[in-house]
Amino acid sequence: MYTENNWERDLLNGTLGRIVEAYDLPSESIDDQSSFECARVFFDTGEQDITLADLASMVLAYCITIHKSQGSQFKRVIIPIMKSRLLDKALVYTKVEACNIAGELAQTILLLGSSFSASLPIDYCENIMYQR
Repeated sequence: MYTENNWERDLLNGTLGRIVEAYDLPSESIDDQSSFECARVFFDTGEQDITLADLASMVLAYCITIHKSQGSQFKRVIIPIMKSRLLDKALVYTKVEACNIAGELAQTILLLGSSFSASLPIDYCENIMYQR
């Protein structure tokens, strides 16, 4: 995931990507890291070569927060459910809606946690899913 805004390259904070090819590093020392391309990444916005300097603006994103995922859509979503003052219908609804891809519900929506903590949001989500 890219963590800064780079408007010229259409890479914004939160842009997700997948490394499709890693290039060999030279055996000698590299003076200009901004120009040495080290990998090819397929971002949400298209494929791009990234440099060693770009790596400082990238992090692994095996899982991301609901906040970071705003505006994105996913085929599979896992929502940890635990007793919290932040857990409410609106939060769960936000992620369930993110699973709506081209008018179709995602392949997997997993609410993970205790049934007690999840009772209100689960009832709400079941009502949403049955209405579709």
